[in-house]
Amino acid sequence: MNINKHLRKKIFFITMAIVMSIIGVFVYHYINYNKNSSIKNKNILLSIIVPVYNVENYISICLDSLINQTYKNIEIVCVNDGSKDNSLNILNQYKDKDSRIILIDKKNGGVSSARNAGINASNGDFITFVDADDYVDINTYKNCIDTIIEKNADILAFGYIQEPEHKIINPYKNKFYNAFDCLKNEFTKNCTVWNKIFKRSILFDENIRFAEDVAYGEDDLFLKMVTPNAKKIFGCADAYYHYNTYRETSAENTYSIEKKLISAINRCDHLINYYINKNYTDEWILTHCLDITYYRINSLEDKKKKKYSEHLLSILDSKLLKMLTNISEYNNNRLNELRINSKKI
Repeated sequence: MNINKHLRKKIFFITMAIVMSIIGVFVYHYINYNKNSSIKNKNILLSIIVPVYNVENYISICLDSLINQTYKNIEIVCVNDGSKDNSLNILNQYKDKDSRIILIDKKNGGVSSARNAGINASNGDFITFVDADDYVDINTYKNCIDTIIEKNADILAFGYIQEPEHKIINPYKNKFYNAFDCLKNEFTKNCTVWNKIFKRSILFDENIRFAEDVAYGEDDLFLKMVTPNAKKIFGCADAYYHYNTYRETSAENTYSIEKKLISAINRCDHLINYYINKNYTDEWILTHCLDITYYRINSLEDKKKKKYSEHLLSILDSKLLKMLTNISEYNNNRLNELRINSKKI
């Protein structure tokens, strides 16, 4: 009896020793996992690309909001796009006092050209954009990187505040978005890149850049090429970015309907080529192309209606329409009207 009691006691202590060893191993790995995760968070480099053109009255506010971010592991890629005012001098002053600023000085080529130069010079694991007459909250990128890590997101979107009226705009619902579905829903209705952060590998693996022959609507085209390549897209229901609505030199305020139409037709051409190369065709591509061109064409005089209807139809007929098996009555009616326009003398 005493022997059995002694044996049971021995078995009990051996069992407890094994259990404690297992718990110890688990705790060790758990602590090291969290430690490594924390290190990984701190090591994520974020590239912030700032295209700069004649913004001497705004650029200091923008750069102050960036260099004072609570998330410190950033690089600020400023691309002076041939400014004629004092912008370049201000950029040089900031570069001298913050080593995280990378300065590129180039001939004027437009915002798409400037952003592309910034992308090519960047080193970050993630890439985002800030317009030089805007600014961001001081905790913006800490909150964003924390969310990217938590959600394991390839693309993160967040809201913004229209200034000076301080109106909060946020279409996102703290949820994930399907890569292709987001092309048709509220995710890309907010077609701006400055309130989104992109995983670097998407842009470089797929060689995605801004189309430099698109001077209006370039953000929308960029998003429609980037989003299908993301595994996880998360929309955050917080607003961090301060968007200056008063922009005298913006494309929205200075471009004529005809100039916007030229960019829209170029966008159609890029979009169709991109998706054909991906072996993906769907009527939403046609719908989008007509949405951004049809009403602009019909607002022009007959001679220009004919010119641009012919141009658009040559792209649609040669590339997209032959790939579509079903076209809605709504789109067919718009196509027929464009064909009538193209025959006008």
